[in-house]
Amino acid sequence: MSKVAIVGTGISGLTCANYLKSMADVTLFEKARGVGGRMATRRAAPFCFDHGAQYFTANTIDFKRFINPMLDNKVLVPWRGRFVEFRGDTIIKIHSSNSEDIHYIGTPGMNSMCKYLSEGLDIKLSTRITSINKCDDLWQLQSESGGTYLGFDWVIITAPAKQTYELMPRQFKYYNELQDHLMTSCISVMLGLDDSLDLDFDCAKIFKSDIELISVNSNKPARKNGYSLLIQSAHSWADLHMNDSKDYILNHLCQETSQLLRTDVSKAVHKDVHFWRYAKGTKHQETSILIDNNSKLAACGDWCLDGSVESAFTAALNVSSAIRNVLSNE
Repeated sequence: MSKVAIVGTGISGLTCANYLKSMADVTLFEKARGVGGRMATRRAAPFCFDHGAQYFTANTIDFKRFINPMLDNKVLVPWRGRFVEFRGDTIIKIHSSNSEDIHYIGTPGMNSMCKYLSEGLDIKLSTRITSINKCDDLWQLQSESGGTYLGFDWVIITAPAKQTYELMPRQFKYYNELQDHLMTSCISVMLGLDDSLDLDFDCAKIFKSDIELISVNSNKPARKNGYSLLIQSAHSWADLHMNDSKDYILNHLCQETSQLLRTDVSKAVHKDVHFWRYAKGTKHQETSILIDNNSKLAACGDWCLDGSVESAFTAALNVSSAIRNVLSNE
């Protein structure tokens, strides 16, 4: 049986693993302590924050089929909240909770989806892969801590585009194209408050502001936590301020939020910041299949398409389907 190494355990990496595990011996490598990527959840009792993706939609038949078992098992549920759009401090659009464009979330956190997908897989957590080299016609992976992992026929990298470019062996057919995929940043601010705020929404998109989204995380289904507010900066603002002090970022984004909501959120009893240096792609390939059959290397991620959770799945499905075809003909 062929051996496949997958770098990254977000939606793309776990999708690849689930589609390939019946035909190959699959090992995943994850630099963090847990799976999920941007399907991230952080707890700071009594508060809980989904500090990456807030929700996702499902439009294609393939993705709907993929998530159906998770809906059946209540790993995912629809979030029929109050979704609005702001321009300045004025609500300009209200989205009906009965819209066909259903917003899905993980329960009890967004990372529940990836935890479900990771069940039964061979995953090396807290293992940052730093180099990939050929050894006796097979791929060898080296970790930051000095670990060596040998004998892989295929390697799939599902990291953000820049990190994929830095790690990918140069003989990869699409190596030069990887550096053309630019990605913007995002900063998430997590606020826990003693008292609930009287807001006219559960999740708001913001236009023409230094903040892009406000989500009342504690209003999501199956959340039994303190009042939790998640704020995400505009990508353009984050690109300029990623290296600023945490205090400056907190103060500025809290001030922006307070002005928009017309209430002081700086009174939060819990405040934290998370930096997403590679949050969203700015340039997309016309195809989501970045696979080199000769070198047996592949890359995929949401940055291949439109940056959505569904696009992370679609890019991974395309790559894993192509590899399955190769394996079935060997």
